[in-house]
Amino acid sequence: MIILLNLDQKKSLSTFFNNVAVAWFVVTFITPAIKPEIGLLTYLVYIVNILSNIYFSLYLLRKE
Repeated sequence: MIILLNLDQKKSLSTFFNNVAVAWFVVTFITPAIKPEIGLLTYLVYIVNILSNIYFSLYLLRKE
């Protein structure tokens, strides 16, 4: 799947992926240090949420 983006969309998309990377870092490293009782199910929910956000944003970009 090839998505052609103009400059503004590329910038917003890279910002979006940057935010996802920061969120992933926080969830993976910082949250367990604060709350060790967060289990595998919570990780699964976070991962599914992030993946669905990426898919939905790509779907919206493709739709435009």
